[in-house]
Amino acid sequence: MAKKVDQTKIERIRNASVEVISEHGILGGSVASIAERADVSVGYLYRHYPGKTELINDLLENALNAITDRIHALIRETDDIERIVGGIVGVLLVAVALILVLVVIPGLSEPSASTGDVTYDEPMDDPADEPAPSYSDEEVPEDSEEQATLAAQTELDKLQNADPEALALVGAIVNEGFENQTDETLEACGVDPEEYARIMLDGFSYTIDDVYVYESIGEATVYATVTCRDVFDLIDNYNYMLEAYMNSDDYAHTTYEEDCQRMGMIFIEAAEAAEMNDGYQMTIDLVYENGSWVVDEDTWESELDWLFDVE
Repeated sequence: MAKKVDQTKIERIRNASVEVISEHGILGGSVASIAERADVSVGYLYRHYPGKTELINDLLENALNAITDRIHALIRETDDIERIVGGIVGVLLVAVALILVLVVIPGLSEPSASTGDVTYDEPMDDPADEPAPSYSDEEVPEDSEEQATLAAQTELDKLQNADPEALALVGAIVNEGFENQTDETLEACGVDPEEYARIMLDGFSYTIDDVYVYESIGEATVYATVTCRDVFDLIDNYNYMLEAYMNSDDYAHTTYEEDCQRMGMIFIEAAEAAEMNDGYQMTIDLVYENGSWVVDEDTWESELDWLFDVE
């Protein structure tokens, strides 16, 4: 199963990277400072960008894609060669400016490769080697790996046991996604969102694979393999059954309200028919607050969104 990417967070990381690198240089701009400015955890940033090479390459590739799109748009908009050439020159100047900000200018005040010093294509420093940002003033205990794992297990157990809190959270997430897709809530279609959550959590199991603790910044990441009903199989089932209904003779004679009720019935039937997935690697970010490890709510909800939402 492909990893879902939160494009809003990626854009925040990109913007923060440009700001931090332009202010402090490639070597002076720490991972922690980029993560703090982007309002994401360091663990989240590392999952998407293992090194500074990957981060800067992504910035340049993103800029190149934007330039290419703009050039194509200009060609579609007009046959005026002078306007097209002018537009191309303009976007190329923007690209040159970005390269100057990211690579050339910061490099003027940093060690060069010829001296044998570290350059921007080295892996990012371990978070433990970076100064702790302001949000991590507490000293984490020696048994942090065990405690962080227990905190992650607590949340996973809520899913496994269909805890009321877990049912409410999963139900709220999918209800929002369903409404975004259909312009109707699950309730309007005769479905209790928590009923959907209970069906999808039937047979839920997990194993803890690994845990990493970044002591100096008070963050940890737990990796777990999760098995549950496959939401993509559900979506395929739903689309197939809904299309069959819309092509039936009954559909031509029903009211909108009756269609909504039928849509809800199909949704539940699709959930019940969904197969189990092959095992999804769940990434659980935690922060050390007030003497204990707690799961980061934003990244936790993002993982649940990927597992159970239909949007």
